[in-house]
Amino acid sequence: MTKLSEILLVTDMDGTLMTAKTGIPKKNLVAIERFINEGGNFAIATGRAIVSAQYYVNQLPPIGPSIVFNGGGIYDYTTHQIGDTHFLPPHAMEYVQEIYDRFPRTGIEVYIDRDIYIPRMNCITQQHLNNEFLKHIKVDGVSGLSGSCFKIMFGSEGDVMPEILDYAYHMQVEGVYFVQTGPFYLEMLPAHVTKGTAMPKLAQLYGIPLENVYAIGDYDNDVEMLKCVGHPVCPGDSRPEIKALCERQFCNCLDGAVAELIEYLENTYEI
Repeated sequence: MTKLSEILLVTDMDGTLMTAKTGIPKKNLVAIERFINEGGNFAIATGRAIVSAQYYVNQLPPIGPSIVFNGGGIYDYTTHQIGDTHFLPPHAMEYVQEIYDRFPRTGIEVYIDRDIYIPRMNCITQQHLNNEFLKHIKVDGVSGLSGSCFKIMFGSEGDVMPEILDYAYHMQVEGVYFVQTGPFYLEMLPAHVTKGTAMPKLAQLYGIPLENVYAIGDYDNDVEMLKCVGHPVCPGDSRPEIKALCERQFCNCLDGAVAELIEYLENTYEI
């Protein structure tokens, strides 16, 4: 019989493990600590930057390698080292400028190395930065920004986002792709870089075969991760397209979906 120590549980953060508004449910925190103490392997896979995820990681028992920047890097929260990094091509900034000019109500966050640059602030961007207690650098426009850029976040109100989505998806920028990561957020990421492309490397670091990986996620940027693991699962309040990919659904995010998954694993595998 497979042991719990031979299982890797990888969870998305926003909408799965927690929400920015309410934080991590206590039920999840208790279950994760128990799971790790029982020998289970636990990691996160998030679109967040290292510093953005850190506030919530600090509430968890110590964890090691995890996926950040939607697969743009694997960061070890124990050693504080990052590897397997992927960056946007330099010409991507030309298209960021294009969106900046065309959609003046859109907030923009630029993630270069471990810093966050803000060429334009709006209420969505301000709320995001405040909720995550993120230090940032305000700059005057996009021009002049350069360096190892992991991703660009575009934040806009719901009535504008469909237009931005349509425009971005038709830009056909070489070396990048766009993915919606929430109702008010669109991200520009390096081409062919997803949570799914990072997952085999993550599983290898833990010494766990992909068929023994349980991945839980709820949104578009979780699709490739769910497709590549042996056991894709989701919270009950996930998007319908996500539910269709999964072998099992658990309760809603804030009701403790991750805790319910852990209880299932404890009942299924030998401790």
